[in-house]
Amino acid sequence: MSPRRLLISLLLVLPLGIGLAGAVLPRMRVDKPGAFAFLCLFAAMALGGRALWRRPGGGMLAVLAACLFMLPFAVISRGFGRIDMMALLFHAEFGTQGAGFGGLDSEILKASLALILVCLSLYLLSNLWGFGWRLLLGAALVLVALNPLTRFALHRMVVPPPPSDLAREVRLPEVLPAPVPLPDLAIVYLEGLDRRFLDTRVYGDAYAPLRALEAEALTFLNVGQIAGTGWSLAGMVASQCGVPLLPRGLIGHNNFDAVKTFLPELTCLTDILAGHGYAMDYIVGGDEGFAGIDAFYRSHGLGAPFGLDGQRALHPPEEVEAALVGWVLDDQMTFDSARKRLPALLEGEAPFLQIVETIGPHGKLGYLSRRCAPEGRALKSRDEAAVVRCTAEDALAYVRDLQAAHAAAGRAHPLRIVILSDHLNHNADLPDVPVELHSANTVMLIGGPGQGGVNDTPGAMIDVYPTLLDWLGLAAPPVRAGLGRSLLGRRPPTLAALYGIPHVDAMLSGDARLANLLWHGSE
Repeated sequence: MSPRRLLISLLLVLPLGIGLAGAVLPRMRVDKPGAFAFLCLFAAMALGGRALWRRPGGGMLAVLAACLFMLPFAVISRGFGRIDMMALLFHAEFGTQGAGFGGLDSEILKASLALILVCLSLYLLSNLWGFGWRLLLGAALVLVALNPLTRFALHRMVVPPPPSDLAREVRLPEVLPAPVPLPDLAIVYLEGLDRRFLDTRVYGDAYAPLRALEAEALTFLNVGQIAGTGWSLAGMVASQCGVPLLPRGLIGHNNFDAVKTFLPELTCLTDILAGHGYAMDYIVGGDEGFAGIDAFYRSHGLGAPFGLDGQRALHPPEEVEAALVGWVLDDQMTFDSARKRLPALLEGEAPFLQIVETIGPHGKLGYLSRRCAPEGRALKSRDEAAVVRCTAEDALAYVRDLQAAHAAAGRAHPLRIVILSDHLNHNADLPDVPVELHSANTVMLIGGPGQGGVNDTPGAMIDVYPTLLDWLGLAAPPVRAGLGRSLLGRRPPTLAALYGIPHVDAMLSGDARLANLLWHGSE
């Protein structure tokens, strides 16, 4: 066996392995490994020359068919992080109108390139070693076995989902006449800043700025995370509409920018506040159209969200340049923009809602604001404690400035402030913390009933919405909204308390009727 043949074989096995991994492992980053794989492939072709090329036989056609069969499910798996049966059941049960892969362009490209690597590598290896059709047919069967759909089906055979008809549990809130006076409201979403950062053994005093607010807040200790609420838009939908953000067919996760009318069957917090004449403002440091955020708020009464382009116009160019990290502005600038837009809200006669969304401790790489960075420029950082401390300090400063400005304005509307982590932190490699902290969102209500108290009712972000309606006096207790139940009352119990979060997740995984109800209404 010649060293040349062995080298060519190695150069072909490497892209074969990388291609397979890219097709079957949805969380694998394929950019750099993919570039290396294609370099190996080209090098093998250069070394092998014309001897590697011949007309493919029937066995190779079976390999090609297996790759084509894998392609759509590899795309779905990469787009959703797994094969999302909700998307498949949705179209199987309610038809294919509106189906498509809109918003999955990147996943289509990655999955296609991964499977091209697999096909080419197997084709060239078969020519190099003279594989017969039986061996290639075996390779095709292995590809079918590795198909994300096959693996999902086998898992479902072993662990079937529990019976679920959560669509019957969805409720529109029973809205009360407007309380007098209506409160002014501010909601601060702290990206990934959950209660795990309370552990001083691991994070020191990183969470201390938020602890400083507990004496004047009603603090919730046990608000967990169910499926469909684990990213920014989903956390906002859950806490303002009372439902998880389920796929609309093959549109899901961060691909909702393809949706024009967002969850039209729901009455969300901004719908109710718009009906009461609120002036509303949403501020984010990134593109307000990302992942469907713009469509969500426009569909539910808020109007035009204020994002990256709007913030650029509010600040000197040199400050914007120092605050910009890739595609997003730091939290310092986002809070500064909220302060700049606050006078117009304070001077109006109408009650107001101001929503501020941060980026801070996003995941493995956090975003450190300029004032906390060594060179005065915002940057990405792996120091979770530093990022959490910086974002928490920015949030505390905003709360104090808002309270002072509101008092100075002599508003007729009392001020209420809500502090939330939009979801649990994305970083799966964070150190272990006590079990009561590692799966609990930050939820603090400031300025209303319950000041200085704590609430340990088991719940999820879908329960925050009815809790807010209850706390603000906007709905009749016992408050139910969407799938959520107010945490301020013990009856009816929340889904998390009734079933436990793992069981609720399992119920959601196969309930296509719930997705249809949320997106299209009753049949």
